Amino acid sequence: MKHTFQYIFLFVIVIGGILVACKKTEYSFGKIKTPTNVTINATVQGVDATHPAGDGSGNVSITITATDALTYNI
Repeated sequence: MKHTFQYIFLFVIVIGGILVACKKTEYSFGKIKTPTNVTINATVQGVDATHPAGDGSGNVSITITATDALTYNI
C-alpha cells in the first residue's frame, strides 16, 4: 500500500510538472499589407506576323511586379 501511494504521488508530480512547463508560444505577423501596383505581362514565344498564336511550343514568359509583395505563385 505504501509503494502504491508513492507511485501515485510521483505520477501526480510528473504530470503537474508537464502541465506547468507547457506554455503556448505567441507569434505575431506585424502589420499585414495588401500588395499594390500589381502588373502582369505575358508574352507568347514565337509571335510574329505569320504566326500570331506563337511558334507552337506553348512557351509563355510571365513577368509580375508589385509593391509590398512577398512572393508570387503562377
